[in-house]
Amino acid sequence: MAPTLIQEVGEEVCPIEAKRVELANLPADQRLSDDDVATIRAIGDNTGCMALKGASPAHEGDEQPDRWALSSDLVAAGERWGIDPERDLAVVH
Repeated sequence: MAPTLIQEVGEEVCPIEAKRVELANLPADQRLSDDDVATIRAIGDNTGCMALKGASPAHEGDEQPDRWALSSDLVAAGERWGIDPERDLAVVH
């Protein structure tokens, strides 16, 4: 698991490059436990909470800038990564 680094705005913010150096210098034994990682993943799991931009099995009609139909190439790529479009690209609520 790797953190997402976001460049903050303002005069006294830490640049991304400095954040990378700080992370690289953490002690090797300072790691999250498997339970910690599972908890963080559960908290951040937003699966099915919103319509995703990009290819969608639900898209019909003309291609849009942020939404288009699934091609056979995209379906094949998804299969290689264990992505089921009907399950993983759908809004569930």
